[in-house]
Amino acid sequence: MKIYLDANATTGISTAARAAMDAALDEGPHNPSSSHQAGSRARQLLERARQEISGELGGIDSENLFFTSGGTEANNIVIRGFGSLAGVRICCTAVEHASVMGPVADSCSTVLPVRTDGVLDLPHAIEAVADCAAATLVCVQAANSETGIMQPLQEIVAALRGIGDHVYVMTDAAQAFGRIPIDLHGIDVLTFSGHKLHAPAGTGFLYLSDRMLEALPLVLKGGGQEGGVRPGTQNVAGACGLAAAIKERMGSFQDHAARLCALRDRLEDAILMAVPGARIVGKGTVRVPNTANIMFPSLDGQALLARLDQAGVYCSTGSACSSARPEASPVLKAMGMSEREASGCLRFSVSVDNTPEEMDAAAAIVGRCVQEGLRISQ
Repeated sequence: MKIYLDANATTGISTAARAAMDAALDEGPHNPSSSHQAGSRARQLLERARQEISGELGGIDSENLFFTSGGTEANNIVIRGFGSLAGVRICCTAVEHASVMGPVADSCSTVLPVRTDGVLDLPHAIEAVADCAAATLVCVQAANSETGIMQPLQEIVAALRGIGDHVYVMTDAAQAFGRIPIDLHGIDVLTFSGHKLHAPAGTGFLYLSDRMLEALPLVLKGGGQEGGVRPGTQNVAGACGLAAAIKERMGSFQDHAARLCALRDRLEDAILMAVPGARIVGKGTVRVPNTANIMFPSLDGQALLARLDQAGVYCSTGSACSSARPEASPVLKAMGMSEREASGCLRFSVSVDNTPEEMDAAAAIVGRCVQEGLRISQ
């Protein structure tokens, strides 16, 4: 039996998304910039996908939505673009994804600490942002990819925007959109990766508010597609698949969220029964419904991960973009964990493709592997 519990890394393409892609591909070669009839049809398909996604984002103007290859590209477009302005400052929380932390570190930046529960220390953030009158971009993820811990986004956005019109708020919603409700009010930037929600890999979108559109320099040069924000020939079939996956999720949002939460809770309960002493990271904190980060005290997470892989349970030690690095998770360390504690944590993330029976089987395998005594070298 192979049990895939790494949905925060990627998910399988849904039947609806695959069908939408196939239908688009059947239309023939696609270049929406071409002036002939085939190009016109490609434009129609692309704009229909854009309008469908815009509708699911609360009916935003479709001219504020741009297709990208995913969240990493979208994050870099905004952060590097904003950072190219003279005299600006960029802030981010200490638990952001590497595609945010990396480009932020290249600019005049400030890292905002989180509490031990993984939530932004808002009074400290307000103080740090308010001490500068320069244009400021503040990056606050909606939910963490490793722990599933959600930020109280609307409270944070209201507080930061209340400082002044020179403050812009950016949200990486890769792990949140489609799993929890997202309110765009007050948010200037929202980024998303389609493969987190059963759309094809290499798809995603970038939302920019009107005021961010006016302020953001265009750092990518090319043919001017996507309003010049993301130039390059668009992936029409991918956009159609992305729109179909989003419509499918939003059409049964409450049912999907409840199913994810039930699966995660069942897995957590079963692992805690199978492994006395195991601890849920972020327990008692508001989390997205599909993510469980579990600490196995005195165990080497990398060794346990390898053993679970051999046994057919696929999980991770953290973000897939960073998990090849041997050091303990910076996210968990930012929450106050020691190197040893953080090194004993594994992330299990479920999708609607999983079953309750898989949760029970996975927990039993975890318990067996732990009993084999995979200890950190002294």
